[in-house]
Amino acid sequence: MKTLFLALTLLLPPAALATPSDPVGALQLTLRGGSDTMVSLPLHRPALVETTTASRSGAQLTLAADLPSLPAEGAFALVMTGPLEGAVLPITASSARTLTVEPGAFDLSILATDAVDGAGAGSVVAVIPYWTLDTVFPLGAGITVSPSRLVARSQVLLFDSTRTGTNQAASDVYFYFSGNGTYVAGWYRFGDMTKLCGTTRLPPGRSFIVRQPAGSDGSLLVTGAVQMAAYRVPLATLAAGVDQDNAVALPVPVTLTLDASALHESGAFAASPSRLVATDQLLVFDNTTPGINKSATAVYFYFAGNGTYAAGWYRFGDMAHPAGSITLKPGEGYVIRRHATAQPDVRLWTALPSYLQ
Repeated sequence: MKTLFLALTLLLPPAALATPSDPVGALQLTLRGGSDTMVSLPLHRPALVETTTASRSGAQLTLAADLPSLPAEGAFALVMTGPLEGAVLPITASSARTLTVEPGAFDLSILATDAVDGAGAGSVVAVIPYWTLDTVFPLGAGITVSPSRLVARSQVLLFDSTRTGTNQAASDVYFYFSGNGTYVAGWYRFGDMTKLCGTTRLPPGRSFIVRQPAGSDGSLLVTGAVQMAAYRVPLATLAAGVDQDNAVALPVPVTLTLDASALHESGAFAASPSRLVATDQLLVFDNTTPGINKSATAVYFYFAGNGTYAAGWYRFGDMAHPAGSITLKPGEGYVIRRHATAQPDVRLWTALPSYLQ
């Protein structure tokens, strides 16, 4: 763990970030030809500003430093310290020193501020631009460009986190068009050539799929900043009595075992009282095996334990081998299927990465 972290800090100069102390790194992923690759982005873009929260009124935060103009794709506030450390708050409006944010599952009333907690004691907030199709795949880098607007070569499949249910189809499919006399080169939503989509957001904490054409491997190189805070990944059920898939991504660039992930211990992942019927499930996909619309290669659950089997992680259908040492790897995506709840709710997968412990 520590070796990987130190290697990451040496890949880019400190000047690439808003503050000299922020470590940076790079991650390269193979996008296998003729296959779907579940992808995540474990590094974030350089912060525009990182400063304390001076005060709060409702969902409006006043910062202790001036805020530069936000890019066209927008930005989010990452809480770096305090009771909400690791919270990702989408920014809906901004001015000189104020942000209006979308709280989502987070209670902003516990956010520390200079006004309430004393000068300099407010929660540190980093304002970070979103990754986009243009910033992750600039000019179609790493994937196969499409010469035809009717037949997409490489495709990026995004999933709507507000859709209810399991085994969901992609909500949007994007491709990079090489351009012609009518349409300029760039990212488009398949079936809609009326506007460029390069500023489409790839939000933190969510995974997506890159579908490569047969016979053509791609390569995704992500360079960016290491998250120097805990992480909080929301896992939701969206309708009463309905199981819910959450396409998630680890926002940290280190490998984690299931035992070290705090997925269960954080209260986000329910234990199963039965080894025959899993409550919450972790679906893992093998990016090295080619295939389109692949099923999960393994399903893991946390067993509550009984007189025969100890409590802990197991692969569904295999109680002979505890699975706590199974690893979650940076750059890969996962699906967490939450069991139906009586009412919709959100639970937070919260943990401190190993390099900050």
